[in-house]
Amino acid sequence: MRSITVQCLFVAVWLAATREVGADVESVDNGNLKRLDVGLVDALRYEQDPKRCGSKEPCTLPPEGKCWGFEQNCPEKDQLTMPTCTGTPAPYATTMEGKRQKFHEQAGFAYAKNFHDSMKTVCHADSAEDSSLACSKDLAHCRATNLYIDFRNADFNKRPEDRVATARLRPDFIGQKMLGGKCRLDKPKLSEPKYSTHLQSWWAELRNFHTLTSATNVKGTNCDVIVKRPVIFMKMDAKVNLYHHFCDFVNLYVSQHINGSFSRDVQIIDWDTSDIDNADMFDKAFEAFSKYKVNRLTHYRGKRVCFREVLFPLLPRMVFGLFYNMPVVPDCSGSSMMHAFSHHLLNRLGVRRTRVKSELQARRLRVTFLSRGTSYRN
Repeated sequence: MRSITVQCLFVAVWLAATREVGADVESVDNGNLKRLDVGLVDALRYEQDPKRCGSKEPCTLPPEGKCWGFEQNCPEKDQLTMPTCTGTPAPYATTMEGKRQKFHEQAGFAYAKNFHDSMKTVCHADSAEDSSLACSKDLAHCRATNLYIDFRNADFNKRPEDRVATARLRPDFIGQKMLGGKCRLDKPKLSEPKYSTHLQSWWAELRNFHTLTSATNVKGTNCDVIVKRPVIFMKMDAKVNLYHHFCDFVNLYVSQHINGSFSRDVQIIDWDTSDIDNADMFDKAFEAFSKYKVNRLTHYRGKRVCFREVLFPLLPRMVFGLFYNMPVVPDCSGSSMMHAFSHHLLNRLGVRRTRVKSELQARRLRVTFLSRGTSYRN
């Protein structure tokens, strides 16, 4: 765990260094969230990135002849890197190779593969104008097309008695017939997973998905607002805390791999079910993922909204997720996924390292790492 957190901390240190409403149509785009039937290996290996591909700088593509490590036909010899482990394999595996593979599944690109391979269609479209919904295991990562959400009766003022955090992520916010689409619903696939709290699954938001009789595409007449630009909904952890908020960014990056698209021409919407002011100490990092300012659900208060494409990314506090609840195998290091995440942010944000001048090379740089250890948390 500590090795992963340190790499994210390194990114944060670098960061420190450096509508139209009738049915309204919000920003037209051809759709940059690739459909799930697009081969992920093709989307990653052959989609061109004019900013970097072919140079030595990090990119959304692996270097030529390499693969990330979770695509089909990606042998270990072609992967970016594989972790290294020391110590003994027990009790995590019977061999050192097994221990190394376990770490790769927990903190490497094999982690993304588990979700990518578990994607199943939840609501089937019969035509291009119909809606669709597909989700991974535990409804941890989902993607929808032509999604209808009715915010006319949404209560952004409700305040649960316990604390503000619950008001921001209320599981009862989406009621009956508020969210759905025109498709054939496989209802059992929306059954409550074992872990379904607000930062572990999208079950609370999607459990009431209902089928509509008319298409909710971009020409739908039952929409007050039509959002053509691809949307990424995010349920976020504490935005004032570097560790917790970077859980959001790491999982968003992994979700982009699962989805197969790294376009910044997307609209990120904070799934905050309250109208409470919400300061974000690290909002600069969102510029690595979107060209636009983050919106909130309150932007659509009182309206029926049709979203052309929606991504529900991995969440920051999933059990055995990255990286809040992940008991990573000890004595292993070299997560290619975390390394790629760090360089992806630096590249997208335009942060460049400068060479140390010769007269300064002999100087020592003191770096202090802080590790919290208490009776309750560490």
